[in-house]
Amino acid sequence: MIFFNGKHPSIREIAMNPTFADRGNLSSFCILTVMLLLFPAAVLALQYHETGIPVPGSQELITSAAATAQSGDQLLSTGNFEIRRPVGRILDRETWPDTDLPSAPTGIFLPAGDLNGDGRNDLIQTRLQLADLRTDNLSDLSDRTLIYYSGSFTGNHDQVIYDILLPAGDLTGDGKANLLGRDIFGNTTVYSHDGTTLQAASATTQVTLPAELTVTSSKWGTDIDGDGYEDFVFTLSPSGYPDAEFELFVLYGGNPDAELDVGVYDMRTILPEEFDGMRLTAVTDIFELDGAIHIILSMRSSLARRFAVILSIDETRTAAFVQAIQITDYNHFSAGRFFAAYLSPDGDPYLVASDFGFRPDRSFYFPPSAEEGEIFSNEPTALHPFRVWAAGDLNGDGTTNFAANESATGPLRFGGFPNGIAGGFTLGDHLPGFGTNGQLLTGDNFEFGDLTGDGSDNLIYSFRDGANASSGVLRIAGSEDGALTSEAFFYDEESFPLSANTAYALGDITGNGNDDFAVFFSKGLFAAGKLNFYEGGSNWQTPAASWTIPAGKTFIDIVSGRFTDTDRLDFVILFIEIPDLSTPQQRTAVLEFYTGGILAGQTPDKVLSDVDAYPGHSYTIGAINTMANAGDVTNSGYDDLLIASANVNDQTLGPLPALLYAGGTSFLENSPDAVFSFPAEDLGFGIGGALTGLGDINGDGIDDFAISNLSQGGTSDRMEFGSGRLGGRIHVYFGRDGDSNFGEPDITLRAGREAITSGMDMWLFGMSAIATGDFLGTGSRGLVAKPFTHADRTDATVGVPGVHIFQRNLLGEDPQPDQLLPLHSSIMAINPSAEFISTMGWALMAGIPDLTSNGRDELLIIGSSSGNTNAVLHYGRDPLSTVPDVVFESPNSSLTMGAPGAFINRHYRAAIGDFNGDGKLNFLAVQNDTNFPDSPVYLYELGRPGGVQVQVASTQPVDSGGGT
Repeated sequence: MIFFNGKHPSIREIAMNPTFADRGNLSSFCILTVMLLLFPAAVLALQYHETGIPVPGSQELITSAAATAQSGDQLLSTGNFEIRRPVGRILDRETWPDTDLPSAPTGIFLPAGDLNGDGRNDLIQTRLQLADLRTDNLSDLSDRTLIYYSGSFTGNHDQVIYDILLPAGDLTGDGKANLLGRDIFGNTTVYSHDGTTLQAASATTQVTLPAELTVTSSKWGTDIDGDGYEDFVFTLSPSGYPDAEFELFVLYGGNPDAELDVGVYDMRTILPEEFDGMRLTAVTDIFELDGAIHIILSMRSSLARRFAVILSIDETRTAAFVQAIQITDYNHFSAGRFFAAYLSPDGDPYLVASDFGFRPDRSFYFPPSAEEGEIFSNEPTALHPFRVWAAGDLNGDGTTNFAANESATGPLRFGGFPNGIAGGFTLGDHLPGFGTNGQLLTGDNFEFGDLTGDGSDNLIYSFRDGANASSGVLRIAGSEDGALTSEAFFYDEESFPLSANTAYALGDITGNGNDDFAVFFSKGLFAAGKLNFYEGGSNWQTPAASWTIPAGKTFIDIVSGRFTDTDRLDFVILFIEIPDLSTPQQRTAVLEFYTGGILAGQTPDKVLSDVDAYPGHSYTIGAINTMANAGDVTNSGYDDLLIASANVNDQTLGPLPALLYAGGTSFLENSPDAVFSFPAEDLGFGIGGALTGLGDINGDGIDDFAISNLSQGGTSDRMEFGSGRLGGRIHVYFGRDGDSNFGEPDITLRAGREAITSGMDMWLFGMSAIATGDFLGTGSRGLVAKPFTHADRTDATVGVPGVHIFQRNLLGEDPQPDQLLPLHSSIMAINPSAEFISTMGWALMAGIPDLTSNGRDELLIIGSSSGNTNAVLHYGRDPLSTVPDVVFESPNSSLTMGAPGAFINRHYRAAIGDFNGDGKLNFLAVQNDTNFPDSPVYLYELGRPGGVQVQVASTQPVDSGGGT
């Protein structure tokens, strides 16, 4: 049987058939004391029991002992729930070439200074890796830092240290740079080179703060107080230490055998009164001017206004406020990057700002100021329309060079002011075009200095070349005549496996009577990959067909439906491809239609490009990013297809609308049958970030559908409710009988007014799968949605309930949620902190047909954002229990349940179906394992709809608020 999210009349018909009664056995688990594998020291005690499944009409009582999950001394959640583990898995490959590396060694390199004292600067790579309880192998249990001594840099690391280390400059004054262990206030560890290798030595500081605080930004390499030792400037995460939002720290270098001094600078006492409440985001640069050391900080106000704040610290280690420059009115996404750059040979620094969200001038500068008390002018001058990164003085003329995006999507060129500031910013040499997925140091500005010992600065550029299935590193050097040279170091791509990216439920597309599914495996964006199709009821390990996806063509999504034949399931695949690999920045989105039943061929029966869908658009990154089976919303007997751009405004056409193509014999051959646009208010993310077929919401027998508009209303929401990150609307359209004249939305949903006015942060409402079902038992279908963030507005790290349950008043005026469900950090997060998760952007949610035979559907939530693990099932009741009834446990703690795609290219459907052919529903979860060579796809069992009556435990979970 096929399962479309929210559209399952066939499931109900089949599920209620008594021939599907379970005649086997079911193992359930009773959890006594559990840490849910969230920490290395976690203890898991399990009691197993066999339960015979009765014939239909009797009841099975599921009761679980009290379960408590804790983080340190903090109680996170208490309640009863059943633990379930996978019943099967698919692995693409199990070999691994290098146990030091948990994945292919692409990624960001950090400059580390001259670690071994040979006159050449060195590099490190850090690999954040959560401890995995399946093994006691050190390389599997620990984070790691890879050391590259640059004089002999070949792309292979010279040393591995199983910890996350931070470049710290010459803290010990011996002429060699040091590395710091990240636990600065617990067990301070300083790494120094002994002539052969880096060795660790313990140190102490005179400041006592909670151990294991996370360093969020740092700068090093400057002797701030003039004592001959370089110093380490840093900021901390406020998680576990709220004052970190206001405090800047300096670890002052000194004799490693003595106690190291730490300067703690409280911005609440340093900043003038007009900046009260400003929060510290990052330290972004250090520069010297007229003999004084200045530090540039990124700070934000409560309204997310971004400021560059300049402090000075003198030889007595006293800090003073110098200047604050407002950069943007509103920017949630990025603190941006501020750095001092030398744009003319006269030696005066300019303040450069780059990477600020959706500003048209992504990079700009503030020239030196002649005003007393100011270093920089408060008025910006445009530098470049796209992002820039500081690259050091590559040609030795005393000015700063930049690596700069040539356009919104690349490629990268070098830029600078060849004749001083009057000459203007020009783009010169093109970085060698190794790729469609090149990566500079996007999070910060890093100047690597002299890596080869020839006296000139260098730049490191990591790349992945999808066209040639290769990846590696470019080391770039300049010269006095301005020409650039580069040397490439390649990794052996073939020695690293394909990873499973996403799983898709397809229904019975092969016609064998069982639900089928597909899994996409890839090595990265636009690298060669494969799409495997698996028949339901098979052995899982052997695909029925395996389609090679060539380099330069990346798979985005696949949906099935009765698009051209009411008795057959066909499918549509969305690709984004590079028509000409010599110009990788030019990309096209393409829909390929395939007739169901035959998987041997890979030639589409119909093709629709984004040029056909949106004539005249100017996107170079592909203008179609999301799609969904809307259901039969025109009552023709055929399913209909929704597509959308879900992207920022097109420079030519403005915000692109969502489109509907009606099913039938001419499917995808003509212009769209319906076009959906909304008021051009706050459309930064575009229309159609989530598209969903809802089944029949209003009870007229015709399918309905929803289109989310993630940013809509953000400005007006802030005006109505005050500060906070708000916005997002879900527009529901009722199906039409015989035509596609849908007109205005029949329902528009927003975050609950009570939730907003009570000080909650509900941002980008509708940015997740939208679930439907009769969860409360009212006899009508409800709708479940959530925002990207659901946090306490006064502290963004503290989560609040944010899963909105709309049912009773869904069809009324101004529908408000019946209930808000929380996402328990102790159950669904790898590293729990506050009681509830504050951000789970693209959770996969689905209504599951009644598994407990109480006349109510169940709610499945799969936490698919980075850092989340485990999935949960809430049995239908009125109201739903705030503690889940079933927890689907991740096999290891490093994984995230599912992989829905990038921020724009979102896959918003849980893969649910009867994949074993036994009448039970299952769901698939791709778990991208950072510790092991495989990215397995796990299958979890949900249960048999209507076949077994399960009585929800009469004793409700502790403090759950659950109904009967």
